[in-house]
Amino acid sequence: MDTGAAESGSDAEAKRIDIALGAELRGLRSKRGLSQDELAKASGISKRTIVRLESGERPMGMDQLYKLCRALRIKPSQLINAVEAEVGIE
Repeated sequence: MDTGAAESGSDAEAKRIDIALGAELRGLRSKRGLSQDELAKASGISKRTIVRLESGERPMGMDQLYKLCRALRIKPSQLINAVEAEVGIE
């Protein structure tokens, strides 16, 4: 049984989610007038990690999700719902 195609599709979907999550994070940060440095200080997450999250280069862990949402003063569900709408998850 060839699972390579299924894994590849799953990897592609995960990458789309990472990119959408990063774009939404960047948009929320900008909307609140915060620089990446300011968000890093407010969240306790390094600027380098924020850069990588916003570019979709790195997947976001649950701990990072909560820290970033707390710093942005939003509920994690707000960020997740926006990503679900972007990638077409219902």
